[in-house]
Amino acid sequence: MRSHAALTRYRTMLLQSVGVTLGVTLGLTSVAAAQETFGLEEIMVTARKFSEALQDTPISITAFTATDLEKRGMSNISQIGDATPNMKFDATAPISGASNAAAIFIRGIGQTDFILTVDPGVGLYLDGVYISRSVGGVLDLLDLERVEVLRGPQGTLFGRNTIGGAINLTSKKPDGKFAGMGEVTMGSYNRIDARLSVNIPIIEDKFFARISASSKNRDGFGRRLLTDQKYGNQNTNSVRGAFRLLPSENIEINLSADYTRAREESPVTTLVWDRPLSEFGGGAITGLYNMFVAPVTGLPYDSRWLPHEKNTSYATGPTGSNLDVWGLSMTVDWDAGPVAVKSITAYRKVKADFGRDPDGSPVVLVQTSNVMDTEQFSQEFQFTGKAMNDRLTWLAGAYYFKETGSDDVTANIGWGIFEALGIPLSIHGPTIVDNRSYAAFLNLNYAITDKLNLSGGIRYSEDKKKATVNQYFTDLGILALANPVGKKNFDDVTPKVSLDYRWTGEFMTYASYAKGFKSGGFTGRYVVPTLEPRPFDPEKLTTYEVGFKSQFLDNHVRLNASAFYSDYKDIQVTIFNGVAPETRNAAKGRIKGAEVELTALPAEGLTVTGAIGYMDAKYTKFNPLDSVGLVLPLQITNKFVNTPKWSLNASAEYRFPLGEKAGDIALRADWNYHSKIAMDAVNTPELIQKGMSLINSRISYHSPNEMWEFALFVTNLTNERYFVGGVADIASFGLVEATWARPREWGASVKASF
Repeated sequence: MRSHAALTRYRTMLLQSVGVTLGVTLGLTSVAAAQETFGLEEIMVTARKFSEALQDTPISITAFTATDLEKRGMSNISQIGDATPNMKFDATAPISGASNAAAIFIRGIGQTDFILTVDPGVGLYLDGVYISRSVGGVLDLLDLERVEVLRGPQGTLFGRNTIGGAINLTSKKPDGKFAGMGEVTMGSYNRIDARLSVNIPIIEDKFFARISASSKNRDGFGRRLLTDQKYGNQNTNSVRGAFRLLPSENIEINLSADYTRAREESPVTTLVWDRPLSEFGGGAITGLYNMFVAPVTGLPYDSRWLPHEKNTSYATGPTGSNLDVWGLSMTVDWDAGPVAVKSITAYRKVKADFGRDPDGSPVVLVQTSNVMDTEQFSQEFQFTGKAMNDRLTWLAGAYYFKETGSDDVTANIGWGIFEALGIPLSIHGPTIVDNRSYAAFLNLNYAITDKLNLSGGIRYSEDKKKATVNQYFTDLGILALANPVGKKNFDDVTPKVSLDYRWTGEFMTYASYAKGFKSGGFTGRYVVPTLEPRPFDPEKLTTYEVGFKSQFLDNHVRLNASAFYSDYKDIQVTIFNGVAPETRNAAKGRIKGAEVELTALPAEGLTVTGAIGYMDAKYTKFNPLDSVGLVLPLQITNKFVNTPKWSLNASAEYRFPLGEKAGDIALRADWNYHSKIAMDAVNTPELIQKGMSLINSRISYHSPNEMWEFALFVTNLTNERYFVGGVADIASFGLVEATWARPREWGASVKASF
């Protein structure tokens, strides 16, 4: 148990960091108080389903405008994780081999497994449409108006329950002005990217369209030494069409269609090993291979396969990550007088195939390939209105979600051993899911006085899940392992209450209490016979939060902060059981922490931002046995997955004129830091990413009429070599593999607007 002195030390560190932030703020803005010709842009958000200023919203939010995203050089949604306190967003899930598989964590809550039988812990929404699956969830930042990151449970406002938080992406709507932009970027690793967006008024004041497209291409930075094959590349094309119809003064219809196609190699994964070399490959299956097969093939599995060069591997097995994603949505807004009605109807489909060779050698110890095909349909209704002389604002909603899908997996485990023993070679078979979700939610905001507001909401959720786990030995062509069908219903009622008080026009405080719920599911991988898929229970979360939002010094400084305490039950963790990863419930944990975010204008043309995130997460109780009596390899002292104690970021941009008709130049630097991170639940030492900093820099020229922009940039300026995920299976195979982030890269871009 942590000592009182240690707890005091951590509290002191947090207070000192906040104090430094405040001190820098006051120092930087002493000049700004005398300036009145410029100020911070007001940021509007829709976190509570109606448009309001960020500073009026009693929720912990990090918001990015389209301009913010562009200045930071972000091109896909995963990159916002570097600029958001207490958030980690990886573009590839471990175990998958997929280059587009979102693994999102907010305040220590998320999910690393991409499998169809496990739900994500953070909700991802595109124009109000829930994105249900990890694969295909790393969305292109194509023609977006705004990105909002909401921390904590958000079930009383969003269609699908979101236990850890929500990422809300809002696209630009077509309007009545003909306009557009085109951009080309070139850089290292033969990078060639292109973007195009055109807004077209079709019928004046009635019908508008917006067409956007992007293409991203660059070579891989990893290499397979035996085949000289590059991997970790990018080859993705996206297109989106948005159509806006105004048939009458009180009806607005928005239609959208999007399509993404990727034909890439797998992410860069390599073996890592920090123990005595004699222990490498010391697992049970490895031992059998070395005993029965290696004497015949002359290829033992030992430390010779550990790479001696960065970003290299001796693997020769499956690689590749292909993806096709398309979606359709229709949103109808009808202002029916005292009640406004919104309908969101959406369909999305994902087809993907990807593979991996985690043993990192020409020896066929373990290889996996997946062919995934999923589709989802959702329908949401929202009813909003005001009452009691407009002091009460209310929202009631109903939500339906249907998902079907299959993940056809082929796993070659110990190939050669089983052949020598006369046993079939591969395990194969699709996991099939058929899920339904129903929900009703209500949220009320009541102005007790002109300064004091009370908000309360409640949600009922019911999930009906069915999973069929087909697994065969392919050479026999008959059911040899399992063909179980599991059906289970999960439901819960989750409330939320908050109170906010506006002390002045520029300072507001709030306190909230909320409960969150994430559905249970089934284990979707087996290597032993079973009568039914092993279920796991839902997660439940209770969060207490306090915070303030402030804007001062003549609108030159914005400083927001929040502190939270979360009681986390039945935590779903992914661990290896034998040779297969599966999800089980750890017992209980608690997470406490804080976020501080700053934006300041010290002088005209100079913008400074900064943020501090702090988390203290630990297991408070642990279930030593699972449902079949196997010991879970976790301990009370284990760190939560993807939960750094500290996450910090800062940026500075100075834009200065070259002359009245010469345009201007902007100089920008972005820095982010996180303390050490555990990449797996059992805290494998080789998968503890040490604390580290990243720096990006950018210089850009803007023409006088803002019609042209030229930019030069560098990402990962100090060329940090770090990993973003990993898998350890020491008992069975005696190996640890890590997935690596991209090294230092440079580029140049030119953008034209019309």
